[in-house]
Amino acid sequence: MGRRSGFEGFLRATARAVAAAEREHQRGIRAQLTQARQIERHQRMALAQQNRDERAAQKLAKAQYLADRQGEADDLNAELQDRLEELQGILTHELVRNFVCEA
Repeated sequence: MGRRSGFEGFLRATARAVAAAEREHQRGIRAQLTQARQIERHQRMALAQQNRDERAAQKLAKAQYLADRQGEADDLNAELQDRLEELQGILTHELVRNFVCEA
């Protein structure tokens, strides 16, 4: 074949340039989609971590609440035990005193 005419060469060059531009455009679209997926994945991971952190904080708060309530119960039980011992002492003292008076 002979040499291509200037117009035919121009058309082929234009077609190559358009095809290259289209490939570049498609590459850009794929890059944007990839970036969007990465951002979405990062957001999902951040949300999952936030949920884990919230659950851990709730668990810690629950454990602290239970420990506080147990401490309160222990304090009340100690007060009741002291009062019971005091009442038993009074009862014993009065029984002995009444026994001595009746005898």
